[in-house]
Amino acid sequence: MPESKRPLGSDLVRLDATTDEDIARQIAEDPDTAPELTDADLAEAEIWEGGRFIRRVGRPKGSGTKELVSLRLDRDILDFFREGGPGWQTRINDYLRGALELNRPAARRDSRREKLLKLIRGETGLSRGEILERMGIKGDKSGEMSVSNALTTLMEENQVRLKGGKYRAR
Repeated sequence: MPESKRPLGSDLVRLDATTDEDIARQIAEDPDTAPELTDADLAEAEIWEGGRFIRRVGRPKGSGTKELVSLRLDRDILDFFREGGPGWQTRINDYLRGALELNRPAARRDSRREKLLKLIRGETGLSRGEILERMGIKGDKSGEMSVSNALTTLMEENQVRLKGGKYRAR
């Protein structure tokens, strides 16, 4: 047997002499060791089966003001929203909120548009995220959708343009 090769086997004496502290130190030094999961980590977890997303753990974060109702929808409408995967009920809610916003009296819609236009005119350019933060509605899905609809209308009316990811008044 060449000098560079050792016989395979275990050093049982060394293994028996290993203490719990040695094992804990070796685990802590191993870069492949995953940290222990906290309750907060588990609350935010997603469940995957191989490469296929199954579901998020727990209920999606929402406004907390939703009401359980029974509603009959045409099969094709339900299929359309369900095709997007988890969150389809929230997407239906957001879509209905956007429709509601479009059908509100013009004075109310215009007031939000005017506030948005005034904000954009006062700056050299704002991203959508900056606009949402300044209006205090970042994270509020219905408010974000309303701002998106207003931005679209302002662009269609040539009052605002989007350049380099920033909205600017014309």
